[in-house]
Amino acid sequence: MATIDHKTLGPAQAGADMWPVLAHCCQRWMAHHGVSVRDAILLLPYAALLPLARAAFASLGGWQPRIETPQTLAASLAPIEHTDEEGLLDDITLDRIRAASTLLRQPWAQQLAQRDRQSFDEVVSWVHHAAQLLCDAAARSAPPQRAAFWLEAQDALPLKGGPAQFEAQLLAVAVAWAALGRPQTSDTLFELKPSAWMCLRLGGRDPLAESLMARSEVQALLVEADPAPAQAFEEFSRQPGFTPPTLWVCQDLESEAQAAAAAVITALNLGQRPVAVATVDRQLVRRVRALLDRQGLSVNDETGLRLSTTPAAATVIALLRAAAKGADADTRLDWLKRVSDPTSDTSWIDVLEAHLRGRRGLNPEQLHLATQRWQTMTMHLLPLADGPNATLAQWLTHLGTAMNLSGPPLPNASEPGALPVLRALRLFDLEPQWLRISQDISFDLSGFTDWVSAT
Repeated sequence: MATIDHKTLGPAQAGADMWPVLAHCCQRWMAHHGVSVRDAILLLPYAALLPLARAAFASLGGWQPRIETPQTLAASLAPIEHTDEEGLLDDITLDRIRAASTLLRQPWAQQLAQRDRQSFDEVVSWVHHAAQLLCDAAARSAPPQRAAFWLEAQDALPLKGGPAQFEAQLLAVAVAWAALGRPQTSDTLFELKPSAWMCLRLGGRDPLAESLMARSEVQALLVEADPAPAQAFEEFSRQPGFTPPTLWVCQDLESEAQAAAAAVITALNLGQRPVAVATVDRQLVRRVRALLDRQGLSVNDETGLRLSTTPAAATVIALLRAAAKGADADTRLDWLKRVSDPTSDTSWIDVLEAHLRGRRGLNPEQLHLATQRWQTMTMHLLPLADGPNATLAQWLTHLGTAMNLSGPPLPNASEPGALPVLRALRLFDLEPQWLRISQDISFDLSGFTDWVSAT
């Protein structure tokens, strides 16, 4: 095993101009150990940092080490190997469909999906998240140690009949699914033989990068740019009224969400308001908000625009809801107004709406015309008629047909959210893997609408 040297950048060195300091630090270390610079590798935690580090090394002149993240390095070395057909694919949409399909083979899951679709979707999300965490942990082991990792994971499962039996059952599904494998980008990294490994720790540990250094036989350098907890707010500690921050260590997203919600509630109970929660993780925001909503707290969510709130996505949802059996007049009018060309005469829609709301004294000729137009437009909903279950592939075909018949729900392809909606729904995706999976799961129209909304 390698000996890992450590270098800590002080608070002054780890500021915005840390890159020249990092470059000099790595160059001096390589020179001291006689490392071949062009064959050395420096790993950074985020791809957005690569140009900054590369520019700093380039300014020094001469040979430069290879500067990558573990993910960009693996992607440049070899294509990802396909895993078992039932394993994870590292594609959120495909993996959640696969998780739902796997669970629906069990009677209890079928009953839950029929009784409470929202709860079933939460179960799918939980299993998917657990399987991802397990695969991430497995990826930090060298390939020969993976079999032992999965045996240990199986042995760690709770015994049947104990407390939290339902959660234990779901965890067993997640372990079995994750053990089937997924495209492991880390495999090629463990086979590399650079002249030296260097790693910048910034924003927390990178377990994969540090595992590569620990398992290698070459020289390694770990540069610590994260300040110690006592130093992180040293600059502010001199200001009047400063309160030292509290550090919470969380193992997963759920723990982090509960800690954040508890911190907010504690601050409010102490009369400190308003309280701001800053995070870059949209999923975490949603979970924190759900926990706070249960306590009746008012939350102003300023994390940006969600795809599902764009006009393009809202029009697709309006189309699906209008096609549902028993859809009321307001639902269908909402769809009608969204797909109507605003540059053409839409006065007939106003006449129709007045008629549906019971207004009397309408012009008979105009009412007749509006009724005819209404009947013609509702014919366009027939491809999505609510009937027996159909596969996801069939629903997407029906959706594409209905969209073409009723006029494109995306009237302007340059409209914000239009193209992302089409890509998210994979309406034109002919990838064999996607086609196979989309034929393995079935919904009724309500279930398909929920899937579109969640996607």
